[in-house]
Amino acid sequence: MSKNNDIYIENRASSAAKKINKLNIPDEIKKQLIDKKVFDFWFNNKELRALSDNIDIAGGESIQYAASGKYDNHTALIICTNMRVMIINKNMFIGGDFTDIPLNMINGVSIKTRLFLSDIQITNGATNIFLNDLDKTAAPILADTIKSMSQNYQQSIQNVPVQNTTDNTQDMIAELKQLKELVDEGILTEEEFSAKKKQVLGL
Repeated sequence: MSKNNDIYIENRASSAAKKINKLNIPDEIKKQLIDKKVFDFWFNNKELRALSDNIDIAGGESIQYAASGKYDNHTALIICTNMRVMIINKNMFIGGDFTDIPLNMINGVSIKTRLFLSDIQITNGATNIFLNDLDKTAAPILADTIKSMSQNYQQSIQNVPVQNTTDNTQDMIAELKQLKELVDEGILTEEEFSAKKKQVLGL
């Protein structure tokens, strides 16, 4: 990204921050939109209000980026969080629509740039989601954010440590041997041994 482009984004984000602060949405959502330098949402006030009802701030979900575009030929707000991609459309005639794609279900993201606007395609399993007419500057930021967040999310799932069942099994065998020795020495009865054995084995 060029220095001129960075300055352009900073200027647009600064201008957008003034509008965001005037919106009737929770302060935490305002802060996240401003922190991520979201600037392309000029016809999405209804969608931003609907975002408050759909994002799980209390559960740790946070906005990574957002931009305006078209989905299924209707104006929509596309939001990438640290958990999913949300597509919100609050059309006054069709009553609105909400689509979400968990990050672990995203197989690929591609972008096609036209003269003034850009299109993003999200591959979700065997399904392709087409997002059209995005701002030419905001689109690559959104596409890159979706790519990196989905990759990081899937990697974090794969790296969850698996409990070492071998060590647990060895510990249980050792404990059972000790209990059997206590039975042989007459310190424990067979009934007490059976009860302890069930406790150790989690039965």
